[in-house]
Amino acid sequence: MADPQDRPGTPLEAPEEPGPAAPPWARGSVFKNGKLYIFQARRVLVARAWPDLRAWVKTPTRPWRPTCRSVDRVVMGSLFPPGGPARSQAPVDPLEDPVSAWWRRIQEREDAVLGQFFDAIPAEVRLTVLPFPEKRWHLLNLIARCEGGLDLCRANPALAFALSCNRAFHSPGVQRPYRAARSLLPKPQRAIQAWLGFPATEQVRRILHKIEPSALTVPRLLALRKHLEDPALLKLLAHLPRIHAGVLHVATIPRYGALLTPAFLGDLVAWGPDQPWGEILARPLWDAEACCRVLHVPFDLPACRSLTALHAYHQRLAGSMERASISEYPPMLPVPPFPGTAGLEPITTSAELQRESIEMGHCVVSHIDSVQAGLEAVYRVLAPLRATLSVVRTGGGWRPGQVSGPYNAAVPRDVKDRLFSSLMFSAQAR
Repeated sequence: MADPQDRPGTPLEAPEEPGPAAPPWARGSVFKNGKLYIFQARRVLVARAWPDLRAWVKTPTRPWRPTCRSVDRVVMGSLFPPGGPARSQAPVDPLEDPVSAWWRRIQEREDAVLGQFFDAIPAEVRLTVLPFPEKRWHLLNLIARCEGGLDLCRANPALAFALSCNRAFHSPGVQRPYRAARSLLPKPQRAIQAWLGFPATEQVRRILHKIEPSALTVPRLLALRKHLEDPALLKLLAHLPRIHAGVLHVATIPRYGALLTPAFLGDLVAWGPDQPWGEILARPLWDAEACCRVLHVPFDLPACRSLTALHAYHQRLAGSMERASISEYPPMLPVPPFPGTAGLEPITTSAELQRESIEMGHCVVSHIDSVQAGLEAVYRVLAPLRATLSVVRTGGGWRPGQVSGPYNAAVPRDVKDRLFSSLMFSAQAR
């Protein structure tokens, strides 16, 4: 029998009407009759629990319709292991500030509702899907609807990931993706590779097998598929014991080709997979390019032998920011989205942004283009420590960006969380 979710775009059964037909509706989450209901400012999301996984979304301007993307981002992004999230097991700090306590209580209520939804998923399935950063909903559907899906997730996570969202990897996209997956799972992995557009070789199969689940995203895997046509890259990746997000970031972006050396990739692998690669690799590379743009010099990335050498190159560029000319930019920056607090002051002029960069020994002034475009806002942190904080604007609103101490020193995670909570709460306290 055909699976209804094999036909994207075909109307599925509508869920019970969970609330008013138009906003305002009460925001929050509830689990009832085997379904999770999430009420947001401009959207209602309904998801049916394991094993009959289906989801619908409704907005003020559009009626109920099937969705995978919304439930994957809103619900599965909060997936926690059996036993509950780590924050529910942490002792409450008796000196906790009011903002943090308010935020913790909200999170605890949300966790209790999500826990009822997640508890229907078998523990082994939940633990298998948890390391993947995205498309968890697709992977759960692959496991629930296709015999052999769980075995492939364990044997070759990258191949299972691509097969679970195969419409992005197969051209033209098939109309019944799970039916296609069921027909492919009994076949050898190289046959699945070929159908997904990867070279059907044993070498490529082994490379895919080495990729850590935490490194897998659709854009990153599509870029890797394209670059696997390069014999030199194949040779480099074939000699690595494992491939994590840091390796893929360098391997799939052509302008970082100077770093594709055995020495640099070997150093990345030695750091291990569970690193904040966005902060220790992607951000220095992005900042280095931005520095070069502000300094009006070409981005000439040297062939660094280690991540430490790359950080030294980035810091040399940051030290040049006092020579950056900002006269071409408007003197005033856009009005910041949050007013800040006594220890969190918004930076409102281009001159202040450059002065913060020089005083702190980092290259925040290189963000001036995105700040002037209204895509980012920067704040001067004066307490509980000296740092620079940014927030970035996305389609869903403003979200936390970066927090850097003097000379890009790391800031403890708990301090970061408190700073962002205080900043965003300041808008309600106005």
